[in-house]
Amino acid sequence: MLDELPDLDSIIVPVGGGNLIASCLWLAQVLDSPVNVVGVQSAMAPGATLSWLRGTMTEADCRTAAGGLATRRPGALALSIMDAYLRTMTVVDEEELGPAVVRTLSTTGLAVELAAAAGIAALDRVGGQLPGEGHGVVRTGGWCASPAARTLQGCAVVGSHHGGPAGIGGVRVAPVGVARLSGA
Repeated sequence: MLDELPDLDSIIVPVGGGNLIASCLWLAQVLDSPVNVVGVQSAMAPGATLSWLRGTMTEADCRTAAGGLATRRPGALALSIMDAYLRTMTVVDEEELGPAVVRTLSTTGLAVELAAAAGIAALDRVGGQLPGEGHGVVRTGGWCASPAARTLQGCAVVGSHHGGPAGIGGVRVAPVGVARLSGA
């Protein structure tokens, strides 16, 4: 994506166990890219978001219909990379995923599963809060099965990171109920 659009301000990445976003964060560092990598997770499976906000592995209930986001916690290595380099994370409600599937289909012609539509739902939800104007969305997952296509809406209070390397902190969007934590 950065090869084709090197001037992107942000790339929105769906987060389940965290491996995909960790690799995107690592690549942005290797390429010395100023792009803001933004994570998005379902509010019904917020384990990676909570772990990242708290700076420690945190398990959470996993009740999302979005299979690619359905994890109770992130992987340890993924979390360490998220802690080091991630500045922005958001959650979307299950009810936002269905309309994002429809929007993806109507604008791109691609029928995607709920997890793949999470980035579009996040763009709809917080895109206006992201710096700059060029935002890319990583679409993941497989084709949409009919049960997942049913119409499945809150995201968030702004919180701050638990701390991290100098110059890495920044605004984070967290699920309602996860307020400002200690640190930066």
